Amino acid sequence: MASRGKSARTKGHSFERRVAQDFRDIDFDDAMTARAGDRAQDEAGCDIVNVLPFKVQCKAKQDYVSVNTMEEVKVSYGEIPVVVTKADRKKIRVILNYDDFLLLAKHLLP
Repeated sequence: MASRGKSARTKGHSFERRVAQDFRDIDFDDAMTARAGDRAQDEAGCDIVNVLPFKVQCKAKQDYVSVNTMEEVKVSYGEIPVVVTKADRKKIRVILNYDDFLLLAKHLLP
């Protein structure tokens, strides 16, 4: 059982590193895991730092996480809570609040 917990933690940490790299690839040059950059943010439910206005929680599990995981992300005014979730052998999904989705969609208009 201990090794299963360790492998799950390793999977989670690897996923966080991948998400941080994905942010760097789209020009969030200072993106990094909170464990590497800001432990206080890590404790506040933020796994990826230096990607404002986003506060990102990453979850890699056997199945996708519940939308209730959003409650783990502590945000201040103007920040957008995001959960990036990966289920085994499935696509990566993003959970965000509807109002934030509309705000992002509005900024995509020409």
